[in-house]
Amino acid sequence: MSQFLEYDDTNLRALLDALTPEHRYKGFRRVLNRQGRKLRAAVVRQVMSKVKGYNKDMEKCVRMKLYTKKAVGFRVTVGESGRGKGAKGYYITTGNLRRAVKRYGEARAIPLLRWMDTGTAPRSTSGTGALHRNRRSTGALPRYGFIAAASTEVGGEVVQGMGNEIIKTFEKIAKKYGCKV
Repeated sequence: MSQFLEYDDTNLRALLDALTPEHRYKGFRRVLNRQGRKLRAAVVRQVMSKVKGYNKDMEKCVRMKLYTKKAVGFRVTVGESGRGKGAKGYYITTGNLRRAVKRYGEARAIPLLRWMDTGTAPRSTSGTGALHRNRRSTGALPRYGFIAAASTEVGGEVVQGMGNEIIKTFEKIAKKYGCKV
């Protein structure tokens, strides 16, 4: 048995018409920011539970980007915090450090959290000798899927809460600026 949702939005449309474009923009920003932070918090919880050796600095590697200019929405990403290879979220290799410094001028930095979210393909050494007989597998990083797990955890709650948050936020803004609806 399917259930249908009926909603009469004439009051909301009248309220949006009564507000200035600047107040409408601020209202949508507030709603998206609130819902985006909920999803970001869920991703941080996933990283905390799945990463061995988690520390507080890894929270900075989970970011939420808000889009309100041409399109309305937000995006949560897992990456690195800061710029350059010394930033949080990188693993600096220490094996063969002297050779790496000689070859590249610095130690190799691996964007670990980003690779853990998506996983990596199986890799192997290039091998030597006839027909690469001495090639060996170096393994693959399994996919942890922080963002996918968080979106299944709170994704429905975020989407359903968006409508209620829009109404509450715009009623609050209208009350503050004295709009009559």
